[in-house]
Amino acid sequence: MKRNIIIIIISALALLTTASYFFLDDKVYFFLFKYRPNICTNHWINAFRQLGKAWVPIWLLLIWLITTRQVKPVLVAIIAMPLIFPFVYPAKYFIARPRPEFQIAVTAQPEKEHHFDRQLSSFPSGDTATAYAVATALTPYIANSSIAAFRFAALTVLHSSAFIIALLRILASKHYPSDTIAGAAIGILAAYLAWIIIEKHPNLRPHIYTCKTARIITLILIAALPFLAGYERINSLYIFIRQFWPLILIAAAFAWFRYNTGFAKTKYSLKINFLKSS
Repeated sequence: MKRNIIIIIISALALLTTASYFFLDDKVYFFLFKYRPNICTNHWINAFRQLGKAWVPIWLLLIWLITTRQVKPVLVAIIAMPLIFPFVYPAKYFIARPRPEFQIAVTAQPEKEHHFDRQLSSFPSGDTATAYAVATALTPYIANSSIAAFRFAALTVLHSSAFIIALLRILASKHYPSDTIAGAAIGILAAYLAWIIIEKHPNLRPHIYTCKTARIITLILIAALPFLAGYERINSLYIFIRQFWPLILIAAAFAWFRYNTGFAKTKYSLKINFLKSS
């Protein structure tokens, strides 16, 4: 993935954000107000949308790290997630756009007092930014797979998941379409910046899996985080694991077998020319 492609994608998403704000958001709001879909009552959908919460992809990335020993893509993805914060939270505070669910509540119950929290405003979507940051960070590695079927399936799942998370945020009345499009642009930009950091600072790319202690620490984190999931900030991880734990075990076993045996072993190039312009 090259710099010019990133610029084109982000520019296109910025235009789509503007177009959505003027021509689509109101239509979606009236749809949500009229039908009020309650997707959170479905346990599978509710669990899946937790992928937009940072703790869930972090935990899954740690599992991928311990099973595949692919350090660099995991490091890029983990660095990308906090890089969305300087874009998302100042925009939320200063733009202060109420969420659709808040507007629906005010319209439905005008006599009731409603408190608006600027930090929980609608624009942009942080969950969408997180999902697209991880998807974009991992894309160059998956795209370098030598097995076409695996490459196609993995990229389809990765980017479809990010898109579905954005869609679910809209259907849950948490965001307008323009919020999620802007969130996608921020996530892609954050992943690109993470790549710049990693490429410019080789000392941030330790070969940690030459160190037994690092593997033990990773295993402890993987085991400990679910037990800490009762805390408010990471209860999303508990919701996700409770619903998808069989699939997680199967995927981890497949990844371990694939990367730690000679069967269909994929070779990833660790010198992807991500930053060079076309």
